[in-house]
This record gives sequence, C-alpha cells and structure tokens, in this order.
Amino acid sequence: MSQVAARPLNHGLIKGLLGVCALATVMSQAKIQTWAAEDTKSQARKANRYGVTKAVVASRGRILDRNRAPLAQDSPITELVVDYRKAPSSPGFWAALSDATGIPANEFTAIGSVTEKSRSWVVSLSSDQRNRIAAIRKFWRPDGVSISGKGERENVLGDATSPIIGGFRHQLAKDNKTKVTVATGLESTQDALLKGKDGKQVGFADKNGNLLPNRLIESLCIPKADGQDIETTIDATLQASAYAALKETVVANGANEGSAVVLDPRTGDVLALVTYPTFSSSEFAKGTGVPFGANPATKNRFEPGSTFKILTLAKALDEGKTSMSEHFYCRLTMQVGKRTIGCDRKHGAHGDVDATRAIAKSCNVTAATWAMRVGHPAFTKYMTDLGLFEPTGVELGGEVAGSYNKKEYSKILQLATFGFGQSLTCTPISLASAFSTIANEGKRVPPRLIRRLGDETVERPKAKQIISAETAREVLETMEAVIETKAGTGYSLRIPGYRLAGKTGTAEKIGSVDPITKKKISGYVANFIGFVPAVRPQAVVLVMVDNPKKQIYGGAVAGPAFRQIALSVIKSMRIPPDRSEQPVREGGDT
Repeated sequence: MSQVAARPLNHGLIKGLLGVCALATVMSQAKIQTWAAEDTKSQARKANRYGVTKAVVASRGRILDRNRAPLAQDSPITELVVDYRKAPSSPGFWAALSDATGIPANEFTAIGSVTEKSRSWVVSLSSDQRNRIAAIRKFWRPDGVSISGKGERENVLGDATSPIIGGFRHQLAKDNKTKVTVATGLESTQDALLKGKDGKQVGFADKNGNLLPNRLIESLCIPKADGQDIETTIDATLQASAYAALKETVVANGANEGSAVVLDPRTGDVLALVTYPTFSSSEFAKGTGVPFGANPATKNRFEPGSTFKILTLAKALDEGKTSMSEHFYCRLTMQVGKRTIGCDRKHGAHGDVDATRAIAKSCNVTAATWAMRVGHPAFTKYMTDLGLFEPTGVELGGEVAGSYNKKEYSKILQLATFGFGQSLTCTPISLASAFSTIANEGKRVPPRLIRRLGDETVERPKAKQIISAETAREVLETMEAVIETKAGTGYSLRIPGYRLAGKTGTAEKIGSVDPITKKKISGYVANFIGFVPAVRPQAVVLVMVDNPKKQIYGGAVAGPAFRQIALSVIKSMRIPPDRSEQPVREGGDT
C-alpha cells in the first residue's frame, strides 16, 4: 500500500477561506437586514425581542432660592447594580465606572473576582455623573450594569421650608398600592412646570427584557422633557435662621403656633416665610401640629393689635388730621357712643403724649382719636389699598384675605377700634406687606415669591403710592423711638451699632371661631414688626405668635425672635453699622 507524503498546511489559504466565510456571513446578515427585514422583524416580534417599550421618566425640576441654592430637588440617592457574570472583565471598564461613580476600581474588581455574582451600591450621584454612566454603558454595552433612582423628593431645609415647598400626599389605594399626589405649596401650584414630560424607548431587548444599547428604534422613541427649575425670592440662610428663632419662641412661650415673614420693601421679594409647627414636623405626627399643607402665614387671619397704630397714624398725618407735634391727653379710657374703650389698665393712663410718645407707649386712646378723625369711608378704603382685604398673590395656593364686618351697626365704634388694630383681621403676610409701605417711602409693592420660571423672569409687581414719602419718613421715626428710647416698648431689642425701628402688638382674640372645630377661640396674639435698619430699610420683619401661655405682650414674646432675625438679616445682607457703637457679634447680647 502506497503512502502519500503529508504536505505542510497552507496558512495563507486557510485565512483566505475563513475570510470568504466571514464575508458570506456578513453578506447574509446584510441580506436579512435589507431584503428580509420584515420577515426578521416579524419573527423578532413573535419572540418578544423587538418593539419592547420602556418608559423614560422625566426628572422633576428643582426649586431654588434667590442664590440658586436648591430648596427641593429629586434625591441624588441612586442604586448601582453590577452583575459580574455579564459585565465586561476589562480593567478599562472598571476604571471608567470608578471614575464616574467615585467607587474605587479595586472595590469593583476585588468583589467580582472572589465570591459575589452581583452586588449593589447606594450612592449619591449628580446629573453629570448619571450622564457619564450612560455614556459608559453606550460605549461598553454591558448587560450587567444598571442604575435606578430611589424616586424620592428631597426637601433640603426640611421643616424650615415645608410650608413653601409643599409636599406629596401618600394614600393607600383600593389595590393596596400607594398613590402619590402633589398636595400643597409650590410643588402643587407649579406642578405642570416642575414635572416635565416622560418619554419612551423602543427597541430590541435581551433575554432579561433589558433594552440593548445601540439597538433602539429611533423613529419610535420619544425623548423625555425634564421639568424646569423654579427660582424663588427666598434666601435659604435667612429662611433657616428665621425658622430656628420662631421655633424657639413658640416652644418657650407654650404657644399654639407662630409665623415670621421677612420682605424686601423695595421689591416685594419674600426673603423668608416660616411657620412653626409645620405639617411635617414631629408635633404634627403627635396630633398637635397644623393640618397637612396649612400655612398660617397665608391662611390664618388675626387681629393685628397695636402694631396697627403705626398705619393709623400714617393715614391721619397724610390726610392732615393731625401732626407730629400735636398733643393728646390719655386718661386711660374714652367714651365712644355707648361703649367705653381704653388702654391697657396694667400700664395705666399715659397722660400728655405727642405722636412719637403715643406710639412708643402704645396708646389706644390716641390711636382711636386719629382713626375717628379720618372717618369710616376713607379709613376702610385705606385698609383696602394696603392690600389687607385681598390675597397678596404669592404662589402658594389657598391664600385667604383679611376682613371686617361691613354690616356693623356702630360704625363709629368700629372705626375707633380699627385705630388700634381690632375689629379687623388680616394674614401675617398681608400685614407685613402693608408695613412695607412705610419702609418704602409710602409705596406698596405686593409680595412675590418667584423670580424665574424656567428661563423666564417673573416681572416684579408694580408699586402703588399709598401715602406720601414725607409721611412715611415721619412715621418711621416714631417706630425708631419704640426701640431706641428707654420709654419705648421695644427698648430691650436694641442691637448696638445699628438703628432699628419697630412696633409691638398684643391683641385679644374676641369673637374668633376656629375654622376646623367651630369653637370660640380665646387667648392673645403677640406680634412685633420692625425694619432693618431704621434708615432706608432693607428688610421688613414680622413675627406673630398665636396664643402664648407664659406671657402675652408682643415685645416680650415676639420681640426676641425679631431681634434674632434682625441679626441674621444684618449678616446675610452685609449691612454696615450706622452709628459709632460697637455692633453685636453673632450670638452676642445687649
């Protein structure tokens, strides 16, 4: 039997044959994709490998403060899952993933090479980091790496801003699934702008149902439109400081609740708006807090009390019904029709007073006299022009307006009590706005809470001249005397180095009815309103405390909170000292 000699393999020939086979395969695939596309798609649909649709959830827009610091945003907390059985083993992949997430590369590789088949990390990722991870997934096409948000909304300052930001109501539906609805605050009133619009992706999926990178049907995909940001007028630092001061005051005095408002009188910008307790605080969980979504600063009506005497004097001066030099004599009480009204008996008759002393000593008799000289029609129109009897328009929803009894049979008695802040109600924010007229040379600029909606600037409200600039300056000097003179009810609130102006107020709640329980309300409302500084004020600060139990007078109850907030305003706005005394350092005392 003859033998055939073995020939050496022709490697070039083998490579050529393999190349032909590869080319045939490519051509075959091309033929399928080009000429047999519909048949292939049909088979893919039957196998559920084509036309898989995935929702792409839009990110909710942020709510920002005036310096663009976030007040509310989607939580950056994200879950990163790595399945080592499907992820690339390349060191370059782990290095890229480490660079994007901040997780050390050796942590990825060490775990993956030892025991675990998969692992998850809960990390805080910025939007830029998320985009970088998306780019990595597109380049490497890993089936074993996924990220998912926790689906939570983060209120950065917590209780300090919850009445402004609002919240989401979680309710258990009939199918035992939790239904989440936007319930209150800016999250509710600006929901359409914040929520954006979800999109969808359609394409091929792997055996686990995950869409394959670069295998999307672009013509069927709809990109998401993320929600737009809202820039508010709030100063986050001032908001937090005001909340801390108010909380301390409410707790120390055993009060039901309190509100504080800080306005820029020149622009109407709401720099801080706080309430305590809030619907998200622990007190509410115990059943003692305010109802969900309630905002006492915009939804509760109170009698303004003695603070209103400032506004009464302003109108009387502007109408020429009195002058700063005119003297009155307070005998403690005065007869108005068939009724007797008077000053606080605890402090006694004030005797001979001019306008400055009447304000400093908070004389009811003199304030009633000013109001009666103005007359009922002119005075009620004045209060209307100050914005007390209509919502201010801040974008929080559910705002109420102040009121008075238009059917009161004794107009003269009602007018007299108007003079010292009784027989009418208003909200804390509307009262602060009315006082901004005095701080802004007689012009009132309605409050605003939003500066920008997305890319659009919100126009400032127009100013309206209510009283003359000269009248405003005269009245402001009387407010300065409340704090700067020893006879003033706010003398203990002075801040060395700075001239402040203010007015205390204490109103007894007579005839009020709780809107929820319908029971008659008793007790007092203590408040303090002031300007920082007294000359060319940059901020109006109102503190209102409802039903304090340990003491009732505005200077003693609300005054200390005003002083703390004033110190925060001075620091936040970098207001220089306006007199030779050494200014108080932060945390200092007079």
